[in-house]
Amino acid sequence: MNVRQILRYVSALMTGAVMATSCTTAWAAQVEISSTEPDNGISSIYSATFDAPINPVGDPFFGGTPPTIRNITITPNPTGILKNAVPCGLGNGPAPCIAPPQAGSFLDLTLSNNNTTLTIAGGNIAFPALTLNILGTTDIAAVGAGIVFDTTPQQTTVDANGIAVFEVDLAPAIATDFSTFSVIIGPGDCTGPLCGLVSILTLDMIRYRLTVDYDPTFSSFTADFIGQTANNSMVFATLNSGVPDITVTDAIAPADDLQMPFGSVTQLTSSADQPITITNDGTADLTIGTITPPATIFSIPADNCSGQTLVPTDSCTLSVRFSPLTPGTFNDSLDIPSNDPDENPVTIGLSGIGLAAPVPDIAVTDSVLPGSDLQIPFGTVVEGNTSDQTVTVANGGTADLIIGVITPPVTVFSIPVDNCSGQTLVPAATPCTLTVRFAPTTSGTFSDSLDIPSNDSDENPVTVSVSGTGIPTPVPDITVLDSIVPEDDLQIPFGDIITPRISDVIITVVNDGNADMLMGMIGENDPLADPFSILTDNCSTTTLAPSDSCIITVRMRPTSIAHFNDSLDIPSNDPDEPSVTVNLTGRGVIDPVDDIEDIDSGVFGVSSVDPGMLLAVLLLVIGVRVRRSGDSSL
Repeated sequence: MNVRQILRYVSALMTGAVMATSCTTAWAAQVEISSTEPDNGISSIYSATFDAPINPVGDPFFGGTPPTIRNITITPNPTGILKNAVPCGLGNGPAPCIAPPQAGSFLDLTLSNNNTTLTIAGGNIAFPALTLNILGTTDIAAVGAGIVFDTTPQQTTVDANGIAVFEVDLAPAIATDFSTFSVIIGPGDCTGPLCGLVSILTLDMIRYRLTVDYDPTFSSFTADFIGQTANNSMVFATLNSGVPDITVTDAIAPADDLQMPFGSVTQLTSSADQPITITNDGTADLTIGTITPPATIFSIPADNCSGQTLVPTDSCTLSVRFSPLTPGTFNDSLDIPSNDPDENPVTIGLSGIGLAAPVPDIAVTDSVLPGSDLQIPFGTVVEGNTSDQTVTVANGGTADLIIGVITPPVTVFSIPVDNCSGQTLVPAATPCTLTVRFAPTTSGTFSDSLDIPSNDSDENPVTVSVSGTGIPTPVPDITVLDSIVPEDDLQIPFGDIITPRISDVIITVVNDGNADMLMGMIGENDPLADPFSILTDNCSTTTLAPSDSCIITVRMRPTSIAHFNDSLDIPSNDPDEPSVTVNLTGRGVIDPVDDIEDIDSGVFGVSSVDPGMLLAVLLLVIGVRVRRSGDSSL
């Protein structure tokens, strides 16, 4: 192998990137050649021009083993991974691999579903620069090299340790060969005594060996490459599988716990959108699958990640929203699929609490127990009078209570004071009040209702029933009785009263009305004259409550023998009997016993009594005694 060949192959393998594509359930993995890892990169170069001949003993595929001592040292310029590989399939079984454009860098590797066979069907690697030092005298800077792998499929087995070995013999070499180059050495890129050899160097690769060693999960691998030219020069390199590494963070601390507690959100509203950031912290492209939104009240209003491929250090975002429809505690999860070999999918726990929506809650009470029964019984009210009761409206809810216009009843009930209509009561505000009045104009039983409208959704309007009975105006009603039957005839017949004896009769005054009765002066306008008089008076200017009574004692004391008549007025505030007149009658008579004694003593001027006259006097006495026996007061 001449210097030109060495430059081409060293440049090709030093800083390239290879993508291994698998049509199994795994994602494709990239590979890189790193100058910073002792076991990754170009191991050595054997040059048939500058090194001793191959030892025929050792490796029959290459016709022997090159000597250990090398006369060419390599200084690579590390460039990391070339990031344009394309995965083969998305975990749905075998599928044709998608080859990137020829300017890209990849190895078309297909791993069978059961991980037992591996196929290579070409590849394309583009390389940056490196520097060769030959024999310590000549430095050559190589740039722009590239290798195209043969597209003829080559298949080999994968052993129990995950190792697959390709030994591909390209002899006899053809014009397009195993490798092509664009620019190898530019003007001034070679310094030293051997620069003159570069122009006559030719390339002719005839065979290569590629050994792929998978990890136990078949998600990454390392690879060894040896390429041999027609003059037995050889290039040695090791490849390291680049692995994507997904990192998921969110805006709710701690950001990396894969938990998104949204806290409390009022029903029928939505939380603020919380972003999720997906970052590729690996060394290979991270391909993200379709992120399916949860099926419940969590949603993804913005998704910039599904189906995206993130090169190392790149990131994307999506947002999650919590929109509870009902009160309660909610939990769900969100899966983020990707080709990360050990974190697929990443599951984020979602949680939130739905709070009941703020609602007003009207509470109506009144001043008649029980105050919360929405009933106002006014009881009895005298016609022409009024009775007032208070209605209180409070807001026991969690939102503003808006009260509408309260229309008063159209009957004998009214609302003289209204501090509630059109008012807005914030939660826990001081209640408002209105006054309901009952004003009956006639006697009878009345009932009605009043509506209190508001924005309380389940109590609109609140209906308060009102009732009451109108009764006539209370009036006193005088009743006058005396102790002589019939006692209510307003007549007091004293009968015959022997002069000068006395007789007393009790007059009882009763208030049979439903209002206080105010008594005037007894006999003020019609006083009694002899022989009649008022012995006792418990009624004058007194006030008799309904059913109360007072008494008056009247006396007759005749001083002569005659008939007597008189009357007595009893005034009060009885509207239809302002003055009751009681008539008194009686007769003054002589004592018959006294009359007999007078006769016996010659009262008639004779000493002897005429029998006929005596009989007449006796009959008179007997008659008087009989009448007296019928009068207990005599």
